[in-house]
Amino acid sequence: MHLEKLTPLLTNAVSELSNSAFQTVASSLGTLKENIREEIRRETLDEIREIIRKLEGNKPLLPAELETMKLWIIGDAASYTKIEKNFQHWLDDYKQSLAELKTFEDRELSIQELSKLEGILEETTRICFDISNFLEQKERIEKFEATTRNITNLDMATRKLLAQFISSKM
Repeated sequence: MHLEKLTPLLTNAVSELSNSAFQTVASSLGTLKENIREEIRRETLDEIREIIRKLEGNKPLLPAELETMKLWIIGDAASYTKIEKNFQHWLDDYKQSLAELKTFEDRELSIQELSKLEGILEETTRICFDISNFLEQKERIEKFEATTRNITNLDMATRKLLAQFISSKM
């Protein structure tokens, strides 16, 4: 799907404000993301094959090759964490939810309070998923950087593991 076809769906979802409209958008965004990932991989396939040969042959990688390997392994996470602007807001919302939840501790709750608590739990769950997803992406980046920080001194087993991991994405 091209962006020209996606933009009307995005606009429609805001106009319609329905679950089905946003589910359609989410599905289309997921498909587009997969298509972009595949295009990136197609365009860099020859470079990746050379990187795999170098890893398996215990040969040094050029900085540009390391960047290509990074693109294949954590490119999505790196892009996402650079543009995400709501993380601090999510943390603030989480802390607010925690404070609200504490007001329900150690007492009998009325039906109305139970209903309110249910809403707070729903909101807190959503916030947890947002925070967790962001932190998962950050951790992927950190692990990659820790593994490749001193790539010239990686042992052969680690180099082969990297080569196999990249090969599995082909």
